[in-house]
Amino acid sequence: MELTSSFADLLRHISPVFTAPTYQTFVAIVAGWILSQRHRFITEVIFSSGNVGNGHWSQFHRFFSHAAWDIDTFSLFLAKLVMTILAPGALLLWAVDDTLCRKRGLTLYGAGMHYDPLISSRSKALVRWGHDWVVLCLIIINPLWGPTKGER
Repeated sequence: MELTSSFADLLRHISPVFTAPTYQTFVAIVAGWILSQRHRFITEVIFSSGNVGNGHWSQFHRFFSHAAWDIDTFSLFLAKLVMTILAPGALLLWAVDDTLCRKRGLTLYGAGMHYDPLISSRSKALVRWGHDWVVLCLIIINPLWGPTKGER
């Protein structure tokens, strides 16, 4: 698997987030994810990126659980990359959303009681057990892409 030079240069902007071995695994995972024609499971990513005989398969699985990188730092680098390369001078808006994922069980890690707007009414607020996923989105409004898109 060999990446095009422009895509490899794009990925190099994010390289300070990772250590050298972790960065190599990251590049292989991203390339395999893009080249995969079926499901984007980690084992499929290994096959699609051509890394079947290169090391043990667990290095790809451990990238997400044990590797030396921080997802918050990665997100900031990615946001800066998007803002400087893809949309210089564009209007940036932030959108925040939270979604309750109802789960039950004694061994469920990180779950708690959260407000559930689907079963609550104006008179009675109800809570459910589960995870509350909070998503922060960066909305880019660039007049060159579509003058009426994103305006309200």
